Amino acid sequence: MRENQKTHPPVGQVTEKKFVDFSFNSDDGLGALSRFPKEIRNIIYGFVVPLVTASTQDEDDPTIDDGLVRALMAFPLLEASKQLCVEFLEIYIRSIKLEETTRLDYSSSRLTDHSLEALLAYVGMRIHAIPHPTQLGFRIAPPFFNMWVYTAELKDDVAHLLPRQVKRLWTFHEKYGVTSDKLYIKMTYSEPAELIASLASTSMTIRSSTLTHLFHTNYWLHKFDIITAKISISNRSASTQAMNDMVSSAGAQINEYRVSKMRDLQRNCTPAESIVLESVLNDEVAPFWDQRCVPRLVRLHATVIDTATELWVAMEEQYNVHHLFDLAESWLDLD
Repeated sequence: MRENQKTHPPVGQVTEKKFVDFSFNSDDGLGALSRFPKEIRNIIYGFVVPLVTASTQDEDDPTIDDGLVRALMAFPLLEASKQLCVEFLEIYIRSIKLEETTRLDYSSSRLTDHSLEALLAYVGMRIHAIPHPTQLGFRIAPPFFNMWVYTAELKDDVAHLLPRQVKRLWTFHEKYGVTSDKLYIKMTYSEPAELIASLASTSMTIRSSTLTHLFHTNYWLHKFDIITAKISISNRSASTQAMNDMVSSAGAQINEYRVSKMRDLQRNCTPAESIVLESVLNDEVAPFWDQRCVPRLVRLHATVIDTATELWVAMEEQYNVHHLFDLAESWLDLD
């Protein structure tokens, strides 16, 4: 009983709660956080970073946009003190994925966001040197329909967008010292589930069969992984290898689709109907992917690789020429 009285106040008695004082009115501007070593403070900041990004970023697509930049600017922690702001931003810029997405749809195919510039400018005004990122780049996402038919409009949109994006990467390279091996353009293509489901459900083989319940695309849908590959802005061979890996991965997914869909659908089929299913999957879906989709995918992606790397080489050569002239002028000034 006595022991209980030591730890629990008498009934009806109100006790004053003691909270850790995280006010920042201290000489170093860190308040109670100053009692922790820098390593521990960095861990604390790491737990705080998701509080900034959670309300604006999609967990499946954690890229930089205007909403994230506004959320950072409005984050109360940055107004607490200069020292706390500096320490937090150093961890923040290392923790987030420095990638911006451009979706080539009808409303934005001719527009380019500049969220990365806004973010780095805001951070750069508050810390002396922005830590070099492990990777920095742009993601381009062609629309579903245009991707698989590879229209002239898509080709024009990509040709219009690429020079601007490469020039922006060059600016990051010069202004923030991001080395070329860390700069990239990522192409993310719509997964082919709806296209393949539509092909299978409307095929003459199915429509002329007794499998009337398979006339709806829902029975043919399947979850594919995202089809994507990075283009290293200064390494054509690495970019080509990434493209080949992407095509191989997508092909493996198509094969897995054929096997799993055959297994799922034939459970309620007669042996004769199973033969029809096998014909659709092997004689229509597989050739459609191998003979129509893959060549278009490779052609578009290879064009992006060639264009991006050639633009980068041209900028490097132009920089080297200007740099030589600057050196020559400095030598003349010395004379």
